[in-house]
Amino acid sequence: MLKNEKLKSEIKDFLLVTVGCPIYAIGLSMFLDANNISAGGVAGLAMIVSYFTHIDLGLMIFLMNLPLFVAGWLRFRNKFLFYTIYAIVVSSWIIDYIGRAFPDYIPLTKDMMLASIAGGAIMSVGMSLIYLGGGSVGGTDIIIKFLRQKHNHIGTGTLSFVMDLTSCILSVFVFGGYELGVYAALALYVQGVVMDKMLYGGNEAKLIYIISKKTKEVSQRLLNDLGIGVTWLEGIGAYTEENRKVIFAAFRKQNYQRVRQIVKEEDPEAFMIVTSATEIFGEGFKDHFADEL
Repeated sequence: MLKNEKLKSEIKDFLLVTVGCPIYAIGLSMFLDANNISAGGVAGLAMIVSYFTHIDLGLMIFLMNLPLFVAGWLRFRNKFLFYTIYAIVVSSWIIDYIGRAFPDYIPLTKDMMLASIAGGAIMSVGMSLIYLGGGSVGGTDIIIKFLRQKHNHIGTGTLSFVMDLTSCILSVFVFGGYELGVYAALALYVQGVVMDKMLYGGNEAKLIYIISKKTKEVSQRLLNDLGIGVTWLEGIGAYTEENRKVIFAAFRKQNYQRVRQIVKEEDPEAFMIVTSATEIFGEGFKDHFADEL
């Protein structure tokens, strides 16, 4: 049974990486590179070098990632590095294939604003799928992997945005015009937002504190109707000095309206505090031993 579950998990990860590669390649080649909008990181630097050397972009991305592959091999030597190499090889090949097979569709749009937003979003969707599968698109992602292990409170999209500013600034001087720099910054911002949402949005949850005269009734409804785990905290009213149990619970945000309905039905006078949780670890939520993305 465990072997079957592990096999299913490996197949799922492989498919995520495989599907993410062409999505990433399309966003980069047909939107950003086609309009000289920097993609940031090693891909952005590869665009600049490719511009001067006339070497195909996909091949240049692969060549510039070789030193980082070596560094990654010395540090990781695991599934992450394997999938990263696989993603780089496949996506680099697709990037160059698109350029040769569909020259009439490059760029897919000449509207710079649309190219920045669409290219950044499409790229980040592909990158996020590759990340969720356990790999990366190489380049600064390997460096980010190092940093996330020591500073996991900082999101991948945020780190990526900060590190990509260098190639964004360089593109202004290489391709000419500050407007391209602005569009590149916009594309990078979209990448960061979409990536953080895809990587961490699914882990978002709600936390509630409920002070009610019907603690048992509300708790039973939450347990039985929604399967939400409930903890009772000891509370003392500062004014009345009465002891009262406070309901504490964490649940997926899609259950929020149902939770509100249950509280309203059982005790309309209940005092309820609702807040958001970016990540929750434990049964029913995120694994403590999952790799940091």
